[in-house]
Amino acid sequence: GSWRDRSGQARLDVDSLGIKVVGTVITPRLGPASSAGSGGAIRVLDNVTFAQSGVGLAAALPDLPTAGGTIVAPQGEYSFSSAVTYTGTGAIKIVGGGPGVTVFKQANSANIGTGLLVFGGLAGVNEVANVTVSGITFDGNRANNTTNFSTLFLRNVAGGDVENCEFQNSTDIGLGIGDGSDASTSSFYVRVRSCYSHNNEGNGFDMANSAFGIFTGNVARFNGGVGFFCGHGISYDHLYSNNLSEANGNDGFQVTVGTGDTVAKRIVYHGNIARADSLNGFRAVSSLAGKQINNVIYIGNEAYSNGVAGTANAQNGFLLDGADVSQCIVTGNRA
Repeated sequence: GSWRDRSGQARLDVDSLGIKVVGTVITPRLGPASSAGSGGAIRVLDNVTFAQSGVGLAAALPDLPTAGGTIVAPQGEYSFSSAVTYTGTGAIKIVGGGPGVTVFKQANSANIGTGLLVFGGLAGVNEVANVTVSGITFDGNRANNTTNFSTLFLRNVAGGDVENCEFQNSTDIGLGIGDGSDASTSSFYVRVRSCYSHNNEGNGFDMANSAFGIFTGNVARFNGGVGFFCGHGISYDHLYSNNLSEANGNDGFQVTVGTGDTVAKRIVYHGNIARADSLNGFRAVSSLAGKQINNVIYIGNEAYSNGVAGTANAQNGFLLDGADVSQCIVTGNRA
C-alpha cells in the first residue's frame, strides 16, 4: 500500500508481497522473493539502493533476473558520465515518468561517444531482443560536449519499442537505430511511436543498417541534419506513417545508399508532412551506380515550404535522385 506524509511525499510501506518496509520511500526491488539477480523483475531507481544517475541504471540492469525485467526511473534528472550499455539476453523495459519529468542527461565534458543508453554489441554479437524504452527525455547537453553520439542508441536489437520519448541537444543524432559504421551490426523490428527529436546537430531519427522498422506519430524539428533518415548498409521493409518533419537543416525524409552500402528497398512513406526543411521534403538518393534504391513508395504525403525560394536552395517537394533509383511509386501526394 501507499500513503503520503505531512509534506505530501508519496511513500510505499509494503512491497508486492505485502511485507512491511519501514522508513523507505520506495522499495527498490519488487516481486516475489526479490533479491539481486533473481526473484521479482522490477527495479526502481530509488536513489538509495540504485542511484538516480547513469551509475544507478548500470547497477540496476544486471541486478534483474537473467530473463530481464523492468527498470522504473522516477521523476528527476539523471546525470550520465559514461555510456550505459546492455548486451544481455533478457527482455528489458525502461520506463520513466514522461518527457521532461524523467531526464537522462550527458554530464558536462563527458564526451561519451556512443550514447547515453546503448543496446547491443558490435560485429553482430550480443544482439538484444525485446527492448522497450518509454517516458524519458534524453538530453545530449551539446553546449558542454563535443564528441558525436546518439542520445539513445539501439545498436543491435531484434524487437524493440520506443514510445513517448524526447531526444534533444545531441552533438550528432537524436535517436539512432542500427549501426551504419558496421555492416554486421543491425537492428530489426523496432517501432518508434509518439516521440519528439529536436535541436540535435545531426539527424533527428536515424535508421541505419536495419529492417522492418515502423515510425508513427513522431516529430523531428530544428535538427541540423535530416529529420527522418534511412540508409547505410542494408535498409528494407520500413514504414513511416503520420510523422512530421519541420525546419530541419537537410531533407525532411531521406532514404539513401552510397559508398559501402548495399541496397535500400521497400520503404513506404504514408501520411507524413515535410514542412520548412532546408532542402527537399522527401528524397531518395543513390550516389553511385550499382547502389540500388527500389520500391520506395510515397502515398498521401504533404511537402511544402521546403528549401529557400529564389536561391540555390530552392528545392523539391519529392525528389528521386541519383544513379540507380527504380521501381518507385509517387501517388496521391501534395507539394
